Amino acid sequence: MITKSFSSKGDSCKATFSVHVPSEVQHVSICADFNHWTPGSDTMSKNGIGEFSATLFLETNKRFSFKYLLDNGLWYNDSEADGYDVNEWGDTNSVIETFLPSGFAAKSAPKAPAAPKAPAKEAKATPVAKAPKAAKAKAAPVKNAEPPKAAAPVDKPKAPAKPKTADKPKAAAKKK
Repeated sequence: MITKSFSSKGDSCKATFSVHVPSEVQHVSICADFNHWTPGSDTMSKNGIGEFSATLFLETNKRFSFKYLLDNGLWYNDSEADGYDVNEWGDTNSVIETFLPSGFAAKSAPKAPAAPKAPAKEAKATPVAKAPKAAKAKAAPVKNAEPPKAAAPVDKPKAPAKPKTADKPKAAAKKK
């Protein structure tokens, strides 16, 4: 069995290998791509119940072939490996993959405390150059201006004419 965890930066994989072997086995080592298949370079510790384990730090985003080498010269695969590859002798090797899990976000190193800021300087007003005033437009003088014309008289409607009455004959003057 293999358990994996990743560093906060995502640059290494902590892999713990555990294997159950027959009780008469006294020594187990991991032989793999990551240690050039050198027997004895990564030895496992026995925990007293027939299980050997070792914790190694591996490079991330890799795929490594490995096998357990027992002290009696037998090669042993991990029954819960991430996969299996066929080797050049036609046998199988266990595989461990150290790819970062999807959605893994590396944490950045903690930031050092910020240096104290210098006291703020009093801001001084900087005079701003004034824009030149725009010249006022002068109206051209009017020569020989005619006085405004009076409006033409409006004809008022005439009042209706009074009906004419026939002249009464003047009474003849009384002769005396």
